[in-house]
Amino acid sequence: MSRSLVVAAFILTIVVGSASASYPPIKYAKDRAAIARSCALLGSKGEGWGLDRQTGAYGCRNIENGNAVSCTADGKCRDYSGDPRWKHIQDLLKGANAPRSVRL
Repeated sequence: MSRSLVVAAFILTIVVGSASASYPPIKYAKDRAAIARSCALLGSKGEGWGLDRQTGAYGCRNIENGNAVSCTADGKCRDYSGDPRWKHIQDLLKGANAPRSVRL
């Protein structure tokens, strides 16, 4: 079995395990301006989308822990709790902490 296949299987196992371990989203209403303010408070950890437009979905994600809020255009939002392993999983997917082979 090739190394890349093993790494891919490992990452898939972590992602599937994370999805089953996370909490169900909390539903509520929040306007675009309030989400933009909350996202701004996160500073460089905040990753927002659609906050500067008046149409379409919008939200914000904390890139340190994966916590996110995602809202539809009509202001119906859902909170998503990040998994404690989220940052490590993202690093693995980007190759930042990929296991290095050992030469004998």
